[in-house]
Amino acid sequence: MNKFFLSKNYICKHFKKIMNCTIIEYQTSLRIEQAKKLCYYTNKPLNQIATSLGFKTEQYFISCFKRKYPLSTNVTIATPRIERENHYANACT
Repeated sequence: MNKFFLSKNYICKHFKKIMNCTIIEYQTSLRIEQAKKLCYYTNKPLNQIATSLGFKTEQYFISCFKRKYPLSTNVTIATPRIERENHYANACT
């Protein structure tokens, strides 16, 4: 940042003005969206997905997720996986 003579506060202020959220809120939102994709397309456990995306604990991930999506984490994340597994199970029978 020093190469461009911009302070951290200046960048954070203008980021929030343009994006209507802080840099941390934006980063967390991206992580939550990536977690949804990983839950949908993989069979990884939730705690493994959370830590792979930089959340320190599964509980912290769940609290961040619930702030963005007020529904139950199990319903919101697990439903597509369950539907996919049911689809494959029905296709094989």
